[in-house]
Amino acid sequence: MTEFAEYVSSLQWDQTPDYEKIQEIFKACMGDKIAEDTPFDWELRDKDSTIESCEATQSNCMKTVKNNR
Repeated sequence: MTEFAEYVSSLQWDQTPDYEKIQEIFKACMGDKIAEDTPFDWELRDKDSTIESCEATQSNCMKTVKNNR
């Protein structure tokens, strides 16, 4: 990632980045550890469980507020 930071820092404001170079830098960083088509973590989340989790948290917060009154 140092190579990426150095490259980006060397660019002038009006200079178009070499996107192929940037892509190669990232591919080299990833190596064989990560496939390019691996989904992001937010693509894997189950939205229903997130909603249930939020509702449970809100319910617990409401109970705490009521108990403190």
